[in-house]
Parts: sequence; structure tokens; C-alpha cells
Amino acid sequence: MTPWKTLGLALVLSLCSLTTFAQRGGGNRNLVTELKAELNLSDEQVTQLKEVHQKFQPQFQALRQDASMSRQAKMEKMKVLRDQEEAQIKALLTDEQYATYTEKMAERRAERRERRQ
Repeated sequence: MTPWKTLGLALVLSLCSLTTFAQRGGGNRNLVTELKAELNLSDEQVTQLKEVHQKFQPQFQALRQDASMSRQAKMEKMKVLRDQEEAQIKALLTDEQYATYTEKMAERRAERRERRQ
């Protein structure tokens, strides 16, 4: 394949990915909005959920960008962070809301796995 064809193909794939990303609401930006409707969250719960997400997001980002750690070490630290975040989210929700939340998150993980394949 010529370099121009390779470059063209890469450009087309990038544009397709960007379009798909934009159509899905830019990633996790709409997650809280979706959860508000699906879980029937109060405005206070929405605010608290956003605060929990904002608290943990920089820590996840820092781990992803840390080149000094092995992949295994990053995965272990991320699991600890996810467990901590999950505990705080569980404390904000009723038992029924939390059950629905765990179902929705499992669906999202399955969708991500499918897109990767």
C-alpha cells in the first residue's frame, strides 16, 4: 500500500471514530444525565454523583498517564480507585437505584468490550 493510501485510510478511520464519539455525547459526559433519567435521581443525588466523579477522574487520568508503572500495577491501583468510587456512589443511591446502576454499568462494559473486538 502506498504511503498516500495509508494516510488516506488513517484519516478516514479517524473521522469515522470522531463522528461516532460525537454522536455518543463525547464519551462519559452524558452518563450522569442518562443515569438521572434511568435511576430517577433527585437533583441532590445528581450533584453528589457529579462531585464523586470529579473527585476520582483526575486520579484515574493520572494513573493512565503514569509511564513509570507497569500495566499490572496500574490495573491494581485502578481497581482500588474503582472500588472506592463505587462505595461512595452506593452510599448516595437507594438499594433499588444501586441495583439498576450496577445493571447499566455492566451493560456499558459489555458494549465497550464489543466495540474493542
